Amino acid sequence: MIVLIGFMGAGKTTIGALLATAIDRPFIDLDRLVENSAGCTIAQIFSRWGEADFRRREFEALQHLPAGWNGVLAVGGGAPMHPEAQLVLNSATVIYLQTSLDHVIARLGNDPSRPMLRNKNLEELFNARSVIYGALADITIWVEDITPDQIVTNLKSLLANLKPTD
Repeated sequence: MIVLIGFMGAGKTTIGALLATAIDRPFIDLDRLVENSAGCTIAQIFSRWGEADFRRREFEALQHLPAGWNGVLAVGGGAPMHPEAQLVLNSATVIYLQTSLDHVIARLGNDPSRPMLRNKNLEELFNARSVIYGALADITIWVEDITPDQIVTNLKSLLANLKPTD
């Protein structure tokens, strides 16, 4: 399994879908699984039940992936922060889509579908998550000033050169 991680707005869903197509594997966006299961959007989950409920749902969705599933998975920006999720990621090839906070803010603006954008400590959150993302990643790729197609081309090459792990 290949898992894409990174801060919100890094392009995990877009890159994940393109990469899956390019390497002929299925694609799952964990956020969409959570929304489908809840019957509402992530913003609505945050509003109705809070972030803790969303994180619980997110981890449950991650745990319910089929055993041996070998596709491309995009996870929400907070998923890699939880030790239980990290155990799942340890058995995958993890790609960190790295970007700056300025790029995220410019790209997303004040998108109401992104409840974490309203976090008063956004810079602190970004910095803390970036450290964890970097530690978990088998591949880190800078995603600013490059098209999604170029990112996928680069990732295909990096994946081909990545030594398999036991």
